Amino acid sequence: SGGGRKVRICFCVNGSGTAASLFVEDNGVGMDRRGVNDWAVMNLSKSERERRESESGPGSLGGTSDAGGGSDPFALTQQHTQRQTQAGRGTQDRFLCSSLSFFGVGSKNAAFFLGDSVHVATRPRGGEGQVLDLSLSARELEERYRRKENAYEAFLHSREPKDTSTLTKEERRFGPVVQAVMSEKCGAGGFTRLTVTNLKREVIGQIKDRQSCEQVCRELAHIYHFYVHGAA
Repeated sequence: SGGGRKVRICFCVNGSGTAASLFVEDNGVGMDRRGVNDWAVMNLSKSERERRESESGPGSLGGTSDAGGGSDPFALTQQHTQRQTQAGRGTQDRFLCSSLSFFGVGSKNAAFFLGDSVHVATRPRGGEGQVLDLSLSARELEERYRRKENAYEAFLHSREPKDTSTLTKEERRFGPVVQAVMSEKCGAGGFTRLTVTNLKREVIGQIKDRQSCEQVCRELAHIYHFYVHGAA
């Protein structure tokens, strides 16, 4: 972007050190509805994704549209179409390229390894200004599966910037999480923010003080840089 790429990592811990959340936010290209659907996909191998793509055609989404509610229910088991990062250009070059990370297969496992719920808020660069909002709870998915309900479906909400109505009760406990939403800018700039709540006790133990948090942030920054640029 014009102001440079920025990645923000924020850990939030309550006063007693018994509850915590984290969010990671960047000002990149963001995701459109199809991108969010691809990110949320579950339980499909790369070959299954390709097979579903050939059967249903590019651009196909599961579920039906809810025109009046500002949200769309869609299946979380959908195929992936490799998209161009910008018109007329190929996919972004990376030092490391793997189906696991590029297709989003591991992101939800990583989030649920850290905590109970993951919430994505994103806006595609050059879009209409609406923020796309999706929350997934491991506990709710498991309960729906046990009740033999469709566990692999979720609602994708479309909201105005700065609208906190889609925040969960757990997210509202942490001021920085609420402030991140309130700080969203209007316009067509892209961004993506992933928030993980109900962090596990062993995770909280690793970020319980400022020094520990800074160390984790440094390690994540090094991993991010190495993934994109390599050791140079």
